Amino acid sequence: MRKSTVWLIVGLIALAVGATTYFLISKNRLESSRTAATSPAKQPDPNIDPRWVYINEDLTWKSVSKEIDSGFGGFRFTTNERLVVLFPDGKFALITCTIRQADGSDRAMPIPNNGFGDYKGTWKRNDDDTLTVTSRLVSSNKLSDAGIAKGHEQNVEQLVIRKLASDRLAQQFDFNGHLFVPAPKIEGILELLSEPEGDI
Repeated sequence: MRKSTVWLIVGLIALAVGATTYFLISKNRLESSRTAATSPAKQPDPNIDPRWVYINEDLTWKSVSKEIDSGFGGFRFTTNERLVVLFPDGKFALITCTIRQADGSDRAMPIPNNGFGDYKGTWKRNDDDTLTVTSRLVSSNKLSDAGIAKGHEQNVEQLVIRKLASDRLAQQFDFNGHLFVPAPKIEGILELLSEPEGDI
């Protein structure tokens, strides 16, 4: 067999191996992109629909300059945060906490080590535009929380819907003297609600 024939055969084999490799890589990339396109968008918390979460309308923000904390860039945080979660099965949660949001981000997250209180219970709809909420403080690392003096005492309160909504329970409601509105994207709610009960 001539040398040129050998080289031709080697070249054809190399071409076939290269084409097969290219085809397999392209196929894997196509399947990955299809999977990503059909996968649901990631939620802030997989078990908490953002439509169930509300935040007090009168919250205040304080900004921290990126010059002060150059390692993290600029961010802002709240000082009187209250989150209400109205689960569709009738479960209720109120979280008092501090929320942090990086500059330019549309997502925020609680700062768990900066003091929080978890109130859990139930809600039920009344004949008028109100809900009856029954809850108690179940977990907190905030020694100043007023509820700690009462321990695990149960509270029965009224939540008054001020504005109805088509895609959620309400667009605005009054609870404990504060107006609540739909919350922005907040991560870490489930983590705070998973704190062991009695940790107060």
